[in-house]
Parts: sequence; structure tokens; C-alpha cells
Amino acid sequence: MIPQEHGNRTDVRWLTLTGEDGVGLWMTGDDLQFSVHRYDQDNLFRALYPFQLRRDSGITVNLDHRVTGVGDTPVPTLPQYRVMPQSYRWTTCLRAFDGREGSAVELGRSGACRTQP
Repeated sequence: MIPQEHGNRTDVRWLTLTGEDGVGLWMTGDDLQFSVHRYDQDNLFRALYPFQLRRDSGITVNLDHRVTGVGDTPVPTLPQYRVMPQSYRWTTCLRAFDGREGSAVELGRSGACRTQP
């Protein structure tokens, strides 16, 4: 099996990435999808086998608005799961988080990143 992007989460309202010290990054957005992993995109693209993957010293975070479903030649992605080329408009908010504002849930409820349409 060829390694590829994986672990995508959909219908996300917000997420935090936090270190052991409680400091991190809080993210939210419209119709947010994300994945987090220790492999950079180039490594995932070039590896033909799982043993060729090399852990990166950092963390790769992919924030997406929409992602086309997985398919291949004999079983194509169904039309309702395809993302077609067009103009999209969506917002994303990234904010440093250290816990002083309260929990991540409280930060989300505060409307800290609400924008005007």
C-alpha cells in the first residue's frame, strides 16, 4: 500500500494543538477539516512503502475547507464526494493558546474569532 495523506477529520468546529506545558495553537473555521501528522507532504508523496516514511522533527497540520473523497481507477470517487474547481470563500482563525483565557471550549464559546460576513 502506498502511503498517502491520511487521518482527515471532518465537521470540526475547533481544535487545539498543545504541548506538555499547556501552550499551543487554537484553530477554528467555517466547515473546517483537518489532519495532523509527523510526515511532511513531500515525504508522503515520494514514499512508495510505509518503511520509507521518515518522521519529521515538526508537525504538519493541514487545514482544509473541502476534500475530495478517496477513489482510484477501478472504483472512482462518486460525484457527490468530488470537490469541483470553483471559487470558495471561507474563514479560518489561528490563535496562540496558553490556557489563561480558560479552556479551549471557553475560548470557542467566547466568539474570539468571529468575523463579519
